[in-house]
Amino acid sequence: MPPSHQISADQVLYLHEVRTRLDKAAHGECGAIADEAAAQLGVTRSTIHRLLAEQLGRDTGRKRRSDAGKRGVTHDELMKISAALMGTFRRKGINRMTADDAVELLRHDTVGLISTQLSTSRLLVLLREAGLHPDQLRLPEPAIQVATEHPNQFWQVDASVCVVYYLSNATGLQVMDEKKFYKNKPANITRVQEERLIRYTAADVNSHDFLTRYYLGSESAANLGEFLIWAFGDKGGRHPMHGVPLHLEFDPGAANTSAPVLNLCERLKSKVLVHERHRSRSNGSVEKAHHLVEIHFELASLRFAKVASLDDLNDKALLWSHWYCGTKNHSRYGRPRHAQWLTITADQLRIAPPADVMRRLMRAHPIKRKVDTNLEITFALRGADGKVSRHSYRVRHLPGVKAGDMVPVVADPYHPPSVEVGYVDGSTGRLAWMPFEAVTFTSAGYATDAPQRGQELRAAPRGLLDVNRDAVVQTAYGGDTLDEAKERQEKGGLVFAGQVDPFAMHKADAAQLPTYMPKRGHQVAVEDRAVSTRRLTVPEACQELKRRLGERYTPQVYGWVQARFGADGVPEDQLETLAEQLAPSAPAAQPVAPMPLRAVGGL
Repeated sequence: MPPSHQISADQVLYLHEVRTRLDKAAHGECGAIADEAAAQLGVTRSTIHRLLAEQLGRDTGRKRRSDAGKRGVTHDELMKISAALMGTFRRKGINRMTADDAVELLRHDTVGLISTQLSTSRLLVLLREAGLHPDQLRLPEPAIQVATEHPNQFWQVDASVCVVYYLSNATGLQVMDEKKFYKNKPANITRVQEERLIRYTAADVNSHDFLTRYYLGSESAANLGEFLIWAFGDKGGRHPMHGVPLHLEFDPGAANTSAPVLNLCERLKSKVLVHERHRSRSNGSVEKAHHLVEIHFELASLRFAKVASLDDLNDKALLWSHWYCGTKNHSRYGRPRHAQWLTITADQLRIAPPADVMRRLMRAHPIKRKVDTNLEITFALRGADGKVSRHSYRVRHLPGVKAGDMVPVVADPYHPPSVEVGYVDGSTGRLAWMPFEAVTFTSAGYATDAPQRGQELRAAPRGLLDVNRDAVVQTAYGGDTLDEAKERQEKGGLVFAGQVDPFAMHKADAAQLPTYMPKRGHQVAVEDRAVSTRRLTVPEACQELKRRLGERYTPQVYGWVQARFGADGVPEDQLETLAEQLAPSAPAAQPVAPMPLRAVGGL
């Protein structure tokens, strides 16, 4: 029967007749009249009473139940029942504990988490009314459509195991029959493990143009790298989608976040975005592309063609994706995917370098180079001809750079022989990169922009160390200007103008030291040696006496010294005593009495 607001005029007249009969019916007859009307209109008895109330305003006069609106179960109990049901779901299935078992378990005396006595069916109705039913909670979370400005702004890349085919070396592409390949026959799966196919797909988010390609084995960094290199490159007119996107979105797989893949993306200036685990809707574009490939290519087109090799399979996949994206209208913008992708402009299309260069970028790690005193670095690059050439780069404009620093350097794949030098961004604390062009030289080995001697005088740019060096000198020696500080330094001025007295600090600290008790020791045995003084010959001694006595020296002194000391010589330490004895009077008038010989050595 149509809804109550759409019932026909004949049905309204019939309801009037039913109402009249119910008003006149005796006790116990209303039920039969209502059942008859329900059968006539093809609805239930409750619907008849509702139509009489809505259309004709009939009041049955029955009182509302005293417990109307009361559920007989608390919200907390419904939460626990829902938690028990949700907690027993399989990760990738729909099997779970039955509602009867869950209610019985939670209501049992040994558990006692719920006390409601409502039936299981009623509890399931209340769970749905409260929005706690497992069928409701397992629905996908709400999502917001995110727009992109132009093609190649965002690509989504994902790998999926091809569960439909495997590629046999002997017989070519083979269907994985569900009767032979399933969980209860793991040996069959193991047997074709090396022949299984991995399908890599890249989808442009703006146009949903996509590329797909197959590889043998399992998901790996090598396979992903080869796919990206192929997808970025030109297809020779077989598919228009190419170029390096500004952003690449992956799932958090080990291969997707491996060092070679990140090296390639970083060097090509393509920012990598990794979504959360179990959030496949974040990569909705590429997931939809996987679905299209599986349904329209693998399950449809390939069933009618023989595939002899992996190259043959990939040729067919490229042909099919070119046909599909070029002929099938997209529901979002109403034209083929190729037409939307071709709206890309020259500024937005970043052409990828040759494939061999990109393969080197996958293996390339930043190399440390030392900054010399001229704020320059050297870096060797391998050219397209395979030859290695060394270039110089001026890095004086790199933030915070100073002589002696070790800076990371990588090749710029878009503008060889330019390089990019890494530095720490002060605002983010993360590693950033700045491009630098190679210095060019003349045939004589001079830089082409070097000043000409005798024609131009140019001072070398000052770096951070130069600025800091001058600031330190002025801080140490004071002065209003740097020249004044340097003048004080040259004149031997004290650092901090003598305001810092380190010995005052030593004295103050020493005063705080404890008084140390003398330590008991033992005397060191020393061998007593007599040391004799040097002896001078008589002429040498007289020469020295003549120097000391001056005019008072006479020739008789020589004879006296010769007679007194003779061939034994004069002890050097007695010259002073001899000079004092001979000084008061001349030796000719008062001959000097012989002096007794003294022992030398103090003993």
